[in-house]
Amino acid sequence: MILKLERNEFSTLFFMKRVLVSFCILFLISTSVVFAEPSQSNDVEYFFDTGKLSMFAGPYTRLRFINNSLVVGMGGGGIICWDHRYYIYGQMTTYDSKVPKHNEIEMGLVNYGATIGYIFFPQNRIHFSTGVQFADNNIIFRESNGLKIDNDIKFFSIAPEINVEANVFKYLRLYLGTGWHFAITDDNYLDINHKTLSGFSINWGFLMGEF
Repeated sequence: MILKLERNEFSTLFFMKRVLVSFCILFLISTSVVFAEPSQSNDVEYFFDTGKLSMFAGPYTRLRFINNSLVVGMGGGGIICWDHRYYIYGQMTTYDSKVPKHNEIEMGLVNYGATIGYIFFPQNRIHFSTGVQFADNNIIFRESNGLKIDNDIKFFSIAPEINVEANVFKYLRLYLGTGWHFAITDDNYLDINHKTLSGFSINWGFLMGEF
């Protein structure tokens, strides 16, 4: 009877040893797998990696001289930028004012186009950018009572410009710029023609986004 008990205890002890050895082997295997796994990265993966592509947008104010008179416009747009330097800036600007030299008539000018440009040293807090805007323009005329005058002027314009830009925050940039608008049109109404539509401009605004 005693011999039988000893055999049972030996069998149980042998079984427990086998279980313990098995657990140790599994632990060593799992540990080696964990340490063999490459280090984790916080970079998010996408199906389509945009790489160096970034986008930002914002409003601006533009002062423009038409027939030697100052006209104020408000606008906004969005920028697609590559490598923080090469950009295309889609814009639309509206101007509402009296017709220069003809204050009894009002006019509304809409400018919509795109600027192709380059940003110099965008990593610096203060840097420069330059570009050329290609735009379609449309001017409508109204009498002082609001009645539309059927004599619209449509024209194409080319406007080189240069800007000073400041990186204020990671996602905020301010800029101040100047340029010259060259108007291309054969229309002439109330002294509004290619000569009086061509002239100096000043603009300022801010941009928000991923620079």
